[in-house]
Amino acid sequence: MDRHLAQLPDAAASRVKLCLTGCNATTNPLCDVSTTPVGSGTINPTFGPPLPLIAQGVPVCVINRYQGPPSGMVNVQTGEVSDANPIAIDLFSDVHLTLNAQVCPRCKTGGSPAFGASGTCDGGPNLGKACTVDSVLTVVQAQGNPLYALSGGCPPDPGQLAGTLNLKLRFTTGTATLSGPTPCTEGQDNPTAAPLMDDNCGDGTCTAGACTGNACVSHAADGTCIDAKGGLSQACCSTQTNLPCFTTKGGGSITRTGNADPPVPAWPDTTYPKTSSNGRLVTTFCEAPTEKAVINNTAGLPGPGALILPVTQTLLKSSE
Repeated sequence: MDRHLAQLPDAAASRVKLCLTGCNATTNPLCDVSTTPVGSGTINPTFGPPLPLIAQGVPVCVINRYQGPPSGMVNVQTGEVSDANPIAIDLFSDVHLTLNAQVCPRCKTGGSPAFGASGTCDGGPNLGKACTVDSVLTVVQAQGNPLYALSGGCPPDPGQLAGTLNLKLRFTTGTATLSGPTPCTEGQDNPTAAPLMDDNCGDGTCTAGACTGNACVSHAADGTCIDAKGGLSQACCSTQTNLPCFTTKGGGSITRTGNADPPVPAWPDTTYPKTSSNGRLVTTFCEAPTEKAVINNTAGLPGPGALILPVTQTLLKSSE
């Protein structure tokens, strides 16, 4: 099964390829996610291409590496990934401190960049080498050209590595929740950790739908704000509406709801490939601090995170 992840807080047009076993085309639609090759030279070298971000004025280029093969279960009849058997993806996120003028190296093409286009890397250790565009993102706060054509073949300079996050993501088409107050405490005793708090709103409150400015540069189809980094801003501080926050203070929760989209032609129809384009995987998770105070203070680590991944999926039979 090939999941093509689009419009997400990770690089758009990222792909995750999963090998499914234990099911069949006619009698059993519940599949195990089996040992799927990950790492350099495999079908999943990294979890998407490099990701350029500018958070509180600090430019970083993030490489998400698999810690090991994904696991979990997928129902190819309903498109469901249950809360009980989520798709588990553990990542090391390498955070590189970079420059506002080159947040990540680009895959430069001869014309307007597009997914799948060929080009050459304009920086990093692979400067001048051939690359293929894996994603095109706009980095609103970047200096110069804000359009970034990204490629797994154009990583940042290893010498810019500032720290590595340990992320354990559990994706479901159901509901993912973290309950407050301060739901994430791992590593709070680290001397480089940021102060442990539910939000940075001061005397204000974290209010759903209150976002403006860089926290709401555009809108998703359902009206939710998209921030300058490309993620979703569902709530912001009432006294500083350009500052996104999580609603965990006072025992509130972070809740994200997915959507199971049955692939068509519907199983057990023998026609393949089967496709769907309205799925949604969600996860909530905790992030421990790194050894770099600048990263922890910028990101508020230790602290919670949430992802909503709109999904287009393609199911292929093993013989194809």
